[in-house]
Amino acid sequence: MDEIRQCTEALKKALRESDDYKGFAKAKAALEANPELREKVMTFRRRNHEIQNLKEGTDVYTEMEQLEEEYHEIRKNPLISDYLQYELGLCRIMQRINLSLVGTVDLDIGDFKDIIKW
Repeated sequence: MDEIRQCTEALKKALRESDDYKGFAKAKAALEANPELREKVMTFRRRNHEIQNLKEGTDVYTEMEQLEEEYHEIRKNPLISDYLQYELGLCRIMQRINLSLVGTVDLDIGDFKDIIKW
């Protein structure tokens, strides 16, 4: 267990020292210095999250198109654009890490994998 803990700490350190995380932290600080822009970004992120978690049968594509249209102009702002790009980069890193770890262990979930959202 100590080895797993040490490797986890090393992974966390590597993530914090990555260019993606440093860029995100810088973009986040810049955005926090402008509360009005930050509020717009948080509203966009909330709406994006809600759309991604809509119930089956909802036209997610149309909802995402509408969201993109609504926020097209504010995404031209470099502070907002940088923040969202770095956030996306970090999310992709976390997804790759997660997929890599999940594929390592056979949790014997085949009988109910149809209800698991990947």
